[in-house]
This record gives sequence, C-alpha cells and structure tokens, in this order.
Amino acid sequence: APDLEHFTFQCPEEVVQRLGRLYGDERHADVTFIVQLNEESPRQHFVAHRSLVSAWSEPLDSMLQGHFAERHAAEVKIWDVEPAAFEVLLRLIYTGVADISPENVLSILDVAVRFDVSPLVHFAVQFLQNHATSEHACRMLEIGIQYQLSKLVDKCIELIVTDDHILESEDFNNLSQAAMIELAKHDAWNLHEDSIFDIFMRWSTVNSSSVEEKHRLAQPFLEQLRFPHMSTEKLKKLSLNGDVPAELLFEALFWKLSSEAAERL
Repeated sequence: APDLEHFTFQCPEEVVQRLGRLYGDERHADVTFIVQLNEESPRQHFVAHRSLVSAWSEPLDSMLQGHFAERHAAEVKIWDVEPAAFEVLLRLIYTGVADISPENVLSILDVAVRFDVSPLVHFAVQFLQNHATSEHACRMLEIGIQYQLSKLVDKCIELIVTDDHILESEDFNNLSQAAMIELAKHDAWNLHEDSIFDIFMRWSTVNSSSVEEKHRLAQPFLEQLRFPHMSTEKLKKLSLNGDVPAELLFEALFWKLSSEAAERL
C-alpha cells in the first residue's frame, strides 16, 4: 500500500478576513459597550462579541465572564476612555489592524494598557519611540515614566540633556519631580557637573514658593548628582548657602582630596 503523506493546510488570511466581517455586525453581537471619556463628552456605542473580546483582554474577560454585574448585562459602560481609542482597540481585535497617529497615540496607549492588550501597547510604544523629537521630548518623557517605558525614557532624556533650548524652555520647567529624578540618574549629560547642578536648582526654584519647598523638591535628585565631579569652588559656595546637605558636600570634598593625594604619590 502506498504511504499516505500528511499535509497541513493554513489559511490565516481567510480567518482574519472572515473575523473582520463580524466587526460592527449587530446580528450576532451579544454585548454593547457604551464608552464615554467624562460626563461632559459624548458617549458612543460599540457592538461586540464577548468571546472574541475576552480572548484578547483579561480585564475585559473578567468583566464580561467573571462575577461582575456586566456578566449578564446587554450593555456595558466604559468610563474614562476616549471612544475613538476604544474603537481602535476593537478594530485591532477583529481585523488585526490599528491606525495610529500623533493625534491619537496617547489615548490608544492608555486604553491598551488599561485593558492589557499587549500588541496594541507595543504598536503605540514603537510609534512613540519612532516619533520622539526634541519638540515633544519633555511630554514624551512624562509618558515614558508613567507607563514605565525604559527605552522611550532613555531616548527622551538623551534629546533633552543635549539640547540647550529644551533645558531653558518652559516645558522643561514644567517637568514633574519624577522626571527630574530620572534626568539626574542619567549619564548622557555633556555639561560640567556645576552647570548640571544649576539647572536642577533652577527647576526647584521655579516650582517652589518657599525655601523649605525648594529643598523638599530638590532632595530626591540631589542624591543622584555627582558632587565629587564638581569644582572645588562650587562645593565651597554650596557649603555656605545651605542648598545641599552637609554630608553630601563632605563626601565630595573628601573624595576630591583623596584623589588629589593619590595623584601626587
């Protein structure tokens, strides 16, 4: 008897095409999402299929198939989500396609993270990394920190610390304390440590209304700055004005004196 060979046929494109036909099809849909960003904004309705949506998103699966009231509800309300971004998420689920632009990428990233749709998170992050420019570096840095996107954070910091215009801009002065701490940690700076210190203290001054508040804001990133690399003159001035804890200055001066002594040997 002749040997029978085993063949595996695949038609993934056909599967995607047929699933795509279900998008927006009310005939077999078993849930309607009512999506609204806030009370003042308009709400939009999206029909969907519980099984398909649940296969893509664990948070939505828990909502639709778990022990929540939405399990048996024909309509499910989604708050604090941009409807257009939720539509992009649904279209990805049904068709595998997501249209991302500079105008919608942040709302898409937000909805993708919220509902744990990792491919869409990846697409949005990749878009941000590819489009990170000096013009939007400060804003992108905040987003990278918020969503713990280390590559985006690194790229934005490199753009910021190598551009004097950004360092002197209002956008820089409006950065959060968390962003300033990340900047202090980074080694991409090409300025003298004296100048770096002045930049951070300027930010603290702009964002505080009292000496106490200035010191409170500065404390977390002061611990990240490289005081031993400052000039002796700068360290002496700092020892007189009280902006820096004495122990940090003492350690820096001790390091400098030890280094100078070692060089003379």
